Amino acid sequence: MFCFKTKKALALCLCAITLSTCFTGCKANKSEQKTTTNNTSEKFTVSGDNLSLDTTIEKVPDSIDEVVVKPYKIDVEKTKDIFLDKAEKVSYDVPDNTKEYYQDKEGNQIRIDNKEGLYFTTEFYWNLMNCVRLDPRDEKYNGDKFLKDTDLDFMSREEALNVLLDKLELLGIQLGDIEFSCYGLEHNTLEEEEYAEDVEGQEDKSVYKDKWTKDDDCYYFVIRQKKNGIVEYHKYGGIMKNYEDCNSSIQAVVSKRGLESLDMECALKIENTGKKVKIIQPQAVLDIVSNKYGKIIGTEKYTINSFNLCYMSDLFNDNKVTPIYQCHMLEESDEGTRVEQLLINAETGEEVQ
Repeated sequence: MFCFKTKKALALCLCAITLSTCFTGCKANKSEQKTTTNNTSEKFTVSGDNLSLDTTIEKVPDSIDEVVVKPYKIDVEKTKDIFLDKAEKVSYDVPDNTKEYYQDKEGNQIRIDNKEGLYFTTEFYWNLMNCVRLDPRDEKYNGDKFLKDTDLDFMSREEALNVLLDKLELLGIQLGDIEFSCYGLEHNTLEEEEYAEDVEGQEDKSVYKDKWTKDDDCYYFVIRQKKNGIVEYHKYGGIMKNYEDCNSSIQAVVSKRGLESLDMECALKIENTGKKVKIIQPQAVLDIVSNKYGKIIGTEKYTINSFNLCYMSDLFNDNKVTPIYQCHMLEESDEGTRVEQLLINAETGEEVQ
């Protein structure tokens, strides 16, 4: 994460590979209500010529448990012992004393942010960065070329996940209930997809891995914490980013060699207060969305392809937790396709800015 090479130092500041699932929208072409075809609980609808619904929406109770969150504190000395062999501190001439950098002779590196964020990489991770492009906005997107359900030969997905969880356990961090996606990255596919550019935008093969072998097969995990079956969702890097894999709060790579990377802005202790919070139902929220997007005059078409009830934690304001509905949409227009997101307060029905 923090190498003396400019390219790697810049990559550290931007944090890790971004991952995302690939979304496919469906255009609305009739004026009557559109009903999602894959609900598992009850029928939900949206209205408007330019708005359609293409996702599973579950029925929710009238009230949910109130929760409080608190970030785990990172023990720096313990982290150095667990992740590095004879760690040495690295200093950078930057006006930020909230970050600590360490590395060892094997090229393993860690960064600790404000005693809450933990970022770890091995040398292999930098090769991986040149191969994996899972953000659907990237014109070189290649997420469909990696395995999403098949276990790799060196270990199962569950065993690989436990490699990460065991490391965190040594730090005294327990994630509790989680939601995760996992990409299986095979070495032959990684070799085929390897691509890097120099500062002039030309392909730079000088940074390519000398040889890819079966030992380079690995899993990429994207993880969110949950409580009471509800996902915790918060600003990432100070920004409320779209609810996608690339913006999940914990990301990690595991190979036969062990943990290859960890991108964890924070891990949270999430506890019930014993109180209940009354919330509005999904259909009422969909009606709000319909009123905003279903009556737009123009050629834009919107498809709702993700709709989730979440606990939204404000880690920049006393860790206040607000239940919200997250509505993820694709906007299709003459200029192409882009992502749109709407956050609705699940108590009041007001839009969250």
